[in-house]
Amino acid sequence: MKKLKTLLEGFAWERTPGKPLPTMKDVAANHDINEAPIAKVTDGDPFPTMSKWWTYPKEKLMSFVYWAQRQLPPSDENDYEENWQKVKAHLTIKFPPPTNIDLDKVFMKGRTAPRFESKSTKLKDLLKR
Repeated sequence: MKKLKTLLEGFAWERTPGKPLPTMKDVAANHDINEAPIAKVTDGDPFPTMSKWWTYPKEKLMSFVYWAQRQLPPSDENDYEENWQKVKAHLTIKFPPPTNIDLDKVFMKGRTAPRFESKSTKLKDLLKR
């Protein structure tokens, strides 16, 4: 059976006679620990206001909806579009947009999101012009 003294000998909080217990600053200075880097948010509004959902891009809305469910948005273009239509339908019911807003124009119906475009698709579009 091990003695308690042998179990406690390896801890960093050992006390030196005549000195108080070390503080976090003392330990950080002894071990060269730096402060955590400050995280900078590139998007000033990371969470869309759902009551005005039509003012945000669909990629941001889909990311937020899936983030709230602890999931990732679909990576397949067809699945993404199908689920976007479902999300849009639910948002339209829960938070109806103003009558003067045309959702198809706002979200550019039929336009492929840049995340699904390939180089060949972009090249074909350039050649058509």
